[in-house]
Amino acid sequence: MPESRGPSITSPSEADLAARANDLADRIAPKVIQWRREIHANPELACHEHQTSAMVAEHLRSIGLDEVRTGLGGGTGVIGVLRGSEPGPVIALRADLDALPIREETGLPFASTVTAPWGDIDVPVMHACGHDAHTAMLMGAAEVLGCLREDIKGTILFIFQPAEEGPPPGWQGPHGAKLMIAEGALSNPKPDAMFGIHVVGGRPPGTAGDIHYHVGAGGYAMRQFKIIIEGKGGHASMPWRTVDPLVIGAQILLGLQTIISRRTDVYQNQATLSIGSFRGGDKFNVIPDFAVMEGALRVTQADSLPEMERLLSATVEGIAGSGGAIGRVVWGHYDPQLINDVELCSIAAASFGRAVNAGGKVIVAPPFALDDFSQFSHHVPSLFFTIDVPPEPGQNVISGDHHTSTFFVNESALVVGVRAFVQLSLDTLKNLPGTKESPDTVDHGAG
Repeated sequence: MPESRGPSITSPSEADLAARANDLADRIAPKVIQWRREIHANPELACHEHQTSAMVAEHLRSIGLDEVRTGLGGGTGVIGVLRGSEPGPVIALRADLDALPIREETGLPFASTVTAPWGDIDVPVMHACGHDAHTAMLMGAAEVLGCLREDIKGTILFIFQPAEEGPPPGWQGPHGAKLMIAEGALSNPKPDAMFGIHVVGGRPPGTAGDIHYHVGAGGYAMRQFKIIIEGKGGHASMPWRTVDPLVIGAQILLGLQTIISRRTDVYQNQATLSIGSFRGGDKFNVIPDFAVMEGALRVTQADSLPEMERLLSATVEGIAGSGGAIGRVVWGHYDPQLINDVELCSIAAASFGRAVNAGGKVIVAPPFALDDFSQFSHHVPSLFFTIDVPPEPGQNVISGDHHTSTFFVNESALVVGVRAFVQLSLDTLKNLPGTKESPDTVDHGAG
């Protein structure tokens, strides 16, 4: 793993620019917190982020960006374009917009009480993964960099992406980052580098604002799937006349766990297999004809997926068949492993050092991130990093993990994200040779 701490500031003017950038970020920190709270109180599910994207677009226009493109990524994605005073490299900064179907239980004064349609049911909605914070931090970074336009040599894209958590029920085709790429988010101009951010809770108190990143390829590759079990329905008082897909589904759910616990070398492949949805039936006294499960297979060795997919299909078909049912697997969306570009990591080390709070740490850590930002990293040299947001020591707050009803964001760390985006932008524009807004679309790595 490289020990380089990246290029240092080489002149008083560069040091002054970095200091001015941090000062601007600190000045707008209260606005960033307010934006985050407004988004948090009004969360929107994947592909329905209309109010959030309108708020973002209005802000980008208000700060005088050269272009604001809307209606992307299925309708709610936004891209802002800032062109500096002189030509130079092109970089992109990305945040995600969508919330989750979870009922909030944080007790915060701005907690969500929103419900919204999700398929054929209404569900509570909550920002339980920090996308509200990501969006607010990127809005802040756009404002700061807009103020520094005369000092910027190059172009910056601000990409606000919908549906990172996956599309709504019934959605057909690509979504999220993959759809943004298909619609041209990485062309005209094509970025020379790209950066993404994620907040992380659940770490020990006292670490708010610390930055973590890994070097090279790492984290999970993920394959989503749907399992359909076709049985034979009937009256619940006479189960012997039926083929109960719920009982068979329960056996399949348990049987799938042996793929990891008994068929996978977890020392070499830190795999997980989780079912997040199990549906079937509508009434207590009717055994249904069908049951459906949805889940994801995650692996740290991407080349193991074909064999694990084979094992999953064989397990489903075998258990279903033994009970007189038909079981099949429908394979869904694939996210590759994240690639953090080595050169960008070298540049970023100094940027992160200037972004953290006094006493804060920049930590080169083992990879753990799972985010569809990984799609971008297979097209453009990229760097994805995280910021710790746990409660302060002694703060009387229950802080749940990601995707739970008590997920908590320590807002004092948001300014670190703004600073990091800005410092990364300034350093990367200075240190990359750049394409000067060439429309060339040659991909970096596998698609």
